[in-house]
Amino acid sequence: MEREKIGVQRSIWPLLLLVTATVAASGQEAQVGLLNHSAITVNQRTHTVYAVDESHNILEVISPSGAMQHIPVGAGPVAVAVNGQTGRVYVACDGPRAVWVLNAQGDVIAKVPTAARPYGIAVDEAEDKVYVSNTFSAMLTVIDGAGNTARNVKTGSADVLLVDAAAHRVYLEGYESDTLTVLDSVTGTITKLPTGKKHQWGMAMSDGILYVPHPQDDSVGLMDEETGTAHEVRTGAWPCAVAADTKQGTVWVTNYVDGTVTAIKHGQATATVRVGAKPEAVAVDELAGRVYVANEGDNTVSVIDAVTHHVLATRAAGEHPYALAVESASHRVYAANAGGGATLIAAH
Repeated sequence: MEREKIGVQRSIWPLLLLVTATVAASGQEAQVGLLNHSAITVNQRTHTVYAVDESHNILEVISPSGAMQHIPVGAGPVAVAVNGQTGRVYVACDGPRAVWVLNAQGDVIAKVPTAARPYGIAVDEAEDKVYVSNTFSAMLTVIDGAGNTARNVKTGSADVLLVDAAAHRVYLEGYESDTLTVLDSVTGTITKLPTGKKHQWGMAMSDGILYVPHPQDDSVGLMDEETGTAHEVRTGAWPCAVAADTKQGTVWVTNYVDGTVTAIKHGQATATVRVGAKPEAVAVDELAGRVYVANEGDNTVSVIDAVTHHVLATRAAGEHPYALAVESASHRVYAANAGGGATLIAAH
């Protein structure tokens, strides 16, 4: 399917990337919204869920019992990450260009400046470091967790982050870039890995293979972390999110335009599963054997059997669910909603 024109614009929401694709073959125009999948996270040690609510400038904290607490943070909170070892929570706020740091009790203990337009955030628990991508500023903010001090490293514009703590690498991905930036977290060395494709969105690592969706041409790039060898797997239309099921050896990819997810195993597509409208995010509960897909277009979450690939249920979510988090001990699954707040999808 040939696309005649691809235009990109940023909305007033810093977490929302709108892509307009005109499909030459059909003459139809599809609106694709790619949102920040780091809007919700879980501390697996305390079984606590954290979700940003940009509409109300709060961090939503959900305890194991389901009790909810709303903590005011800076304007435009777009992403959240947690260090399970220290219990500290990090909220990237676009308005003040800073990261709000909270302790395990929910007290704000620091506000750490970033570069312009903080967007993605990830934690390396082993090194007690926090990494913040800053869209349009070409800077990566590196925060020392012990002292809450920060420095900016020039890496090039990036949106999505992935930390491989075992390999001491941080991967950065920019939607408008045709390369991946790799930071060695020990030496500080920066290298560029060409992907040959612009318009890449989302990353996942499984068994030393990096999976990178390419919405522009309906494929996922698979790159060996050590050798650098790569090949592509075809997907549905506009792949935009990816998650690995290490127990089953399957990687799941959401295809936003055609309402499907692609299962990849042993380096090839093995199944296509139809879900709801505009699947935006995917998460795996490996112990329960379930795959969850947030369907932003019809306000639902599809539940898929990880072994049979059958859709078991379709659950109601909030307004435009766009990110998911799984609490593995109780199998609670929450969806972050563009309309604000988080919705409990499943609890076993």
